[in-house]
Amino acid sequence: MFSELCRWLVLLALLAAAVGKSLHVRRFRESLESGFSALGRSGATLAAAAILIGEGSAGLLMLAGGDASRIGLLLALVLFVSLTLVVVGVLAKGDSVRCNCFGAGEQRLSGFDLARNLVFIAAALAGLLGPSLSGGTGVLGGWPLPATLAIVAVAAMLLLLSLHLRDLAHFMQIRVEDL
Repeated sequence: MFSELCRWLVLLALLAAAVGKSLHVRRFRESLESGFSALGRSGATLAAAAILIGEGSAGLLMLAGGDASRIGLLLALVLFVSLTLVVVGVLAKGDSVRCNCFGAGEQRLSGFDLARNLVFIAAALAGLLGPSLSGGTGVLGGWPLPATLAIVAVAAMLLLLSLHLRDLAHFMQIRVEDL
């Protein structure tokens, strides 16, 4: 069940990222262009399109279940590792790049984005290595509907927590100082 939870976490993260970027594609492209000036306008447009297509394709493949899900998880792993290397490079250089990872925003890439990506990499690996892909095909992955709904609900909560790591850390720091 853990690997199925990981599959759904990665699936929801990728679809949320693709939808968020699609709704604000111009801002996403502009953030790539301003954050990575070597890309230029055409390179930023190409990179934005590649990321959007990659995220959407991986998410939809995982939604299909079975062998397609394995391909989607592999694609997700490649995407997350690649994007994580970019985040590491930005942080190592001390550059200030807007994230726009899940839609338009003013937050700059930080260690929280790195931590979130590492969680997604671990989840993609767990999904790949776990038994959930050996079951049935389709969106349920061989699980009964009530179990799938519970897994999806937990994955959605984990996704929301991962999207708000910065806020959670800030909240926890304030609470600790108040003690």
